[in-house]
Amino acid sequence: MFVLGASNNVFVYALPNLSISEGETTPGISFGLGFRNRKPSLKAKPRDVDQDLSDFDIEDPVARLPNFRSAVPNAKKYTDEEILELFRKKYPNLKQKSDDQLIELIEKKYKTKSQN
Repeated sequence: MFVLGASNNVFVYALPNLSISEGETTPGISFGLGFRNRKPSLKAKPRDVDQDLSDFDIEDPVARLPNFRSAVPNAKKYTDEEILELFRKKYPNLKQKSDDQLIELIEKKYKTKSQN
């Protein structure tokens, strides 16, 4: 797959394909328009014109801490990584926890607060 970045949030892709039907092989190419669901960071540099699809972050960068974001409205302007870094700075004993373990602890703590 070939990807051409049109902007920070939009990209055009071309995907070569091969169709085999009833003993006939037909080459083809598909084109499409994609949208990224993320905000560019302030430090973001312009993307290269040609990119591999693996360069794009498929996961929503703010999807792993919904309870925390619901309980703390200002948290919506930070990425998960920034929130985890802030927690580790505030609570040094959490530095040894993996991201998944820390997210589990934060979500468990804020689950009841977001439901109120």
